[in-house]
Amino acid sequence: MPFDGLHGVSTILNVASTQTRPGRKTARGCRELLGVLRAFVIVSGGLAAPALGQGNTVGYILGEVASRSETLPGVSVTARNVDTAMSRTTFTGNDGRYRFSALAVGRYEVRVALEGVDSKPVLAEVNVGEGTVVDIRLDDPASIEEVVVIGEALPPVDVRQSETTTIVTAVDIGRLPIPRDANAVALMAPGAVYGDTAFGTGKTRQHYGTGFGLASLGGASVAENVYYVNGMNVTNFRNGLGGSTVPFEFYDQFQIKTGGYSAEFGRSTGGVVNAVTKRGSNEWKVAVGANYTPDALRSKAPNVPDPANPGEYDSVYAFDEKDEVDAFVSVRGPLVRDRLFAYAIYDLRDIAEDNYTGGSELLKDVDGGGFWGLKIDWLITYSHQLEYTGFSDQRTITRTTFEWDEATNAVGTDLGETSIRRGGANHILKYTGLFGQGLTVSGLWGASRYDLTREAPADSTCPAAYDSRSGGLMRLGCWTNLTPSTGRDERRIGRLDTEWSFGRHLLRLGMDREKNTSVSTRMYSGGEYFRYYAATPGDALNNGGIVPDGVTELTRYRRFFGGGEFDVITTAFYLEDEW
Repeated sequence: MPFDGLHGVSTILNVASTQTRPGRKTARGCRELLGVLRAFVIVSGGLAAPALGQGNTVGYILGEVASRSETLPGVSVTARNVDTAMSRTTFTGNDGRYRFSALAVGRYEVRVALEGVDSKPVLAEVNVGEGTVVDIRLDDPASIEEVVVIGEALPPVDVRQSETTTIVTAVDIGRLPIPRDANAVALMAPGAVYGDTAFGTGKTRQHYGTGFGLASLGGASVAENVYYVNGMNVTNFRNGLGGSTVPFEFYDQFQIKTGGYSAEFGRSTGGVVNAVTKRGSNEWKVAVGANYTPDALRSKAPNVPDPANPGEYDSVYAFDEKDEVDAFVSVRGPLVRDRLFAYAIYDLRDIAEDNYTGGSELLKDVDGGGFWGLKIDWLITYSHQLEYTGFSDQRTITRTTFEWDEATNAVGTDLGETSIRRGGANHILKYTGLFGQGLTVSGLWGASRYDLTREAPADSTCPAAYDSRSGGLMRLGCWTNLTPSTGRDERRIGRLDTEWSFGRHLLRLGMDREKNTSVSTRMYSGGEYFRYYAATPGDALNNGGIVPDGVTELTRYRRFFGGGEFDVITTAFYLEDEW
């Protein structure tokens, strides 16, 4: 529970234990109450500073159990997940310290047991990749129960950590006035700025909201970031720009790392956007919601006139329109109470967008695709857990192209449809096991597919052709798609991480292997390209030729076809010791 200007929360609780009083007769050795041991429990929690290398989907709880004069070894400490009833018990070491590794994000109750009697629970919030400190001190103060807040001023710079991390939870997102996309969340991190739009945008059109540019983290380019969802790398490996498109309702927490982060977050020289999704619990819940963004309430950039051609534009923004409806339904609950949990969501997008181009065309895009997501958690035992995450952001955009007169803003002939397919299915399977008190092992397998196809019915029969003899650019023929393309990107991931806590050391080691496959073909519509020009005898051409006498018209002719299949296999290892 955070407090402004304070670091830590202290709670005083009473714990009673019974002891045998000598010299009194009891049946079968029955005990009588000698006294009441009252426990003064101080919990230092709240905004705990992050530690390095604590896993990309889980968090942890750690602390110390001590009396007023010394640390207490061998004390039983239990952490219980409030939503799933998952419970872990450990014992303090010789130095009185304890640690619960690889805990799923969420709320936990922490208790200590003394002489067989449990203390009252203390709530602790576990965030992704971070630790919550719960220090417990046992004493014999006054018998009344009270809550005390002990605070200290936070230093302007935390010199204990080299990692720069920002945590944004689903609760934060619901309260903050930010756009509903992961790029906007990443821009909340200290030092994050918009990147150059030449390297990609967060939205379809750069002049809409946060689509102006992807986030630049840690001073790096937007292509140097890496994106994770539930432990799987979902970064666009073809160009490094962004990752899978997931609706906000599926996310539970974001962790944005902008510097000094652990070796396990490799394949990045910029920042890390690490997200975990929502999961099921022991209580059934259904949520329904919708968001509507009408064009009438959007701000727009102005048109940029072409100074050399009155009535024409270099950039056409003010005419563009976009209406967007996003509706979802989600359900969560126990398939088997305390053991098997599920969370499912279906998100329906209905987007209609009109984009006017400087080439005298109007592009009408309709995207009516849906997103589905599924998260299943199986607590085989309290020490062994199996998780499955599946989601698909596959969508098909139907683009209809119309002739458009820039001078009169009149829409003309329907030139045909183009189908644009993007996104695909993602599957993640993860096992986490706790062996003994200090050894945690996790393994992950993941597969993803991303479609990159742009095609139209006329692609195979209608050559691309333009007429620019009058100074403009007039489309000729029956083609609709200048450069049809087919493509897909596939990723296969295997990952193994091990964490061993002993004494004051935390030893972490791991490896991963990715096989990335790209398939791509591209050509001109109909396999050919024609462009007709007006010419003046004696003019020099781009290829160095000279227009002959008597020639007043030229034809440019091109043939183009490219493609192939490419495999890239990368393997990485890391070894890290913290103490």
